[in-house]
Amino acid sequence: MTVFVHIPRTAGTSFSNVTGIPGPHKPILYYVQKERKRLDKEVTVSIIRHPLDQIESWYWWDEYKYHKPFEEWVDLGFPIRWQTRFRCDGMPEGYPEPIDQAGWIEIDGERMVEHILRFETLERDITWFCESVLNIEPPKLHKYNQGSRRKQQTGTVWTPETIEKVKPIVGDFAEKYGYELWMEAIG
Repeated sequence: MTVFVHIPRTAGTSFSNVTGIPGPHKPILYYVQKERKRLDKEVTVSIIRHPLDQIESWYWWDEYKYHKPFEEWVDLGFPIRWQTRFRCDGMPEGYPEPIDQAGWIEIDGERMVEHILRFETLERDITWFCESVLNIEPPKLHKYNQGSRRKQQTGTVWTPETIEKVKPIVGDFAEKYGYELWMEAIG
């Protein structure tokens, strides 16, 4: 069995659909506090995504795109209809914000999820995970919720100024997991 820590806006739906592994939006802290026995005997996996792409995906997904320009939305602190749509009963104190990817897979700065897949190399990573960890034939990855198509149509919403505004929020995660926060990195 596998515990899938489904960070929002990181292709978790695609992962669940092709592997059959359910992925409710619950951080690792939930499993540590509420389902510790599962963690002791099951494999843990999660998917991370470039933090700027994840933030942009939230913007396109959420209703604010209809009312606020991206820069204003960033200035407001990324207001997201998160609480009413995704929060579950019984969530522990310290539930991470949706853009806090580290908060989903770490506790006190220590990574608690055994296998980290990357959105940017998802097909390759799912193939590896299925073959090497689950010992199953890797399924064909159907691309649900293709954010890259939207980016190709509209171009990026990021500017050097908006990147500077989010660095204090996502910079540590980006550095720790090997993502760069500059314009060419997302272009």
